[in-house]
Amino acid sequence: MKSAVNKISIHLLKQLYTYNIRGAVINILSSIYIYLFLAATLSDTNGLLLWLSMVVLLSFIRVGVSRYITKTQSIHIMKKMYWWFVIIVFINGLLWGSLYPLYYGEMNAFQQLLTILILLGGITIAVISLGPSRLCYYAFTIPVTVSILYVHLFHYSANYYFYNIGLIIYLSLLFYMHYYHYSSVSYNFSLLSRQSELIYNLKIINDKLEKASITDALTGLYNRGYFSERLATDWAMCQRASLPLALLIIDVDYFKEYNDTYGHLKGDECLQKIAAILEQTVERKTDLASRFGGDELAVILYDTDEEGAVKVAKRIIAMLKEQKIPHSKSPKNRVTISVGIAVKTPEPDEVEEKLLIKADRALYTVKEAGRDDFAVYHES
Repeated sequence: MKSAVNKISIHLLKQLYTYNIRGAVINILSSIYIYLFLAATLSDTNGLLLWLSMVVLLSFIRVGVSRYITKTQSIHIMKKMYWWFVIIVFINGLLWGSLYPLYYGEMNAFQQLLTILILLGGITIAVISLGPSRLCYYAFTIPVTVSILYVHLFHYSANYYFYNIGLIIYLSLLFYMHYYHYSSVSYNFSLLSRQSELIYNLKIINDKLEKASITDALTGLYNRGYFSERLATDWAMCQRASLPLALLIIDVDYFKEYNDTYGHLKGDECLQKIAAILEQTVERKTDLASRFGGDELAVILYDTDEEGAVKVAKRIIAMLKEQKIPHSKSPKNRVTISVGIAVKTPEPDEVEEKLLIKADRALYTVKEAGRDDFAVYHES
């Protein structure tokens, strides 16, 4: 829940700084227009010029801060600059709010009306430009709203009475619009955040299911089904590129006797240890280690010649020898393996079953010769 709230606040901050650039530009144009509109009739324009300079300066600061933050996309900077941004917006609101009380007495009726319309327009635009932050919106609009009401509440004629009621109603509607806009944006970001989290979780689940569907539960290696798919794929690729493909079929010697002596749980542990050796040996992403069936394992070596396949077989046999897994029913008194190797550069129209048959024949040769070794199939 806390993570979702943080994501929503970050989205709102990004939108605030993005929209604020447009609001600041409108702020500059409006202030210049007000200056030109009032300067023609005011007796002293120095104060108005100072007001204009302050508004334009703060607006440029707002634009600069917003552009810097949106460019860096740093969450830390967004949060760090937020309170400074609120202060800048508040000062900007005070400047706009001071305009009407300061020059009200020197304005004619038309100037008063147009100034109020521009101030109300600024509050209306702020619903969008500052809408993603309640604090920023209130920091700008409250000083402007208070100044307008402060001036007009001192007039008690019937016309001003109804005018003030209408003004209060309109301002209330603006505050409600902002509340509704903010709630809608927050809700939409909340939905997007939940949707992205749901998609991410679904992806994790799908990845786990996909991995489970191609993984052997006992050894953690790829299963026979995926082995068959990869063998067909690698065979076709080597066929097109005229590259050699090597296959190792590995059989645990006297495994039935091992299970009978030590139990099936120990037999499972033995297969897991051999599987771990295969995972350490088969390092290239293009290669594959899998459980072939029962006590047999298999290794596919893409673009590997006979010399490379023999090196891998020797390394597997040597690593298993170093572990010295006891096996009292074996002539070597330890667990050993036999490895049948077949290497072939596929010819056009040849099928991958040929490689399987040759590796199986090589494995049979090793067993006939006494096991705990490897053999490479050669055409007789």
